[in-house]
Amino acid sequence: MILRSIAPQRPSTTRITSPSSSIIYRWRLSLAKGEPRYDALEEKLSRAPVITVPAITIASDFDGVAAEGKSYANKFSGKYSHRILNGIGHNVPQEAPDAFAKAIVEVDGYTT
Repeated sequence: MILRSIAPQRPSTTRITSPSSSIIYRWRLSLAKGEPRYDALEEKLSRAPVITVPAITIASDFDGVAAEGKSYANKFSGKYSHRILNGIGHNVPQEAPDAFAKAIVEVDGYTT
């Protein structure tokens, strides 16, 4: 009861209607259809083309074995590097803005 009394309450008339909040996870699990306008792009991406532009990937130490990035490193044919950031989640620009900005500046200096 104490937690209920101090927690902010959402008005009962408020509805969350953003499709991105729930549909995206259902789509990723193939439980919901995607946007038809992206079907051609999805088909192309499903073939897992090699990424030819310079790239830096960023992972979190919370990503377990995937943190090393080895499972997808061969998908890059241009200059590529990988960073593991400690103590962050999946929102790198907000959770580690300095490291994110540094990666952008660094990759901008890569040549194709």
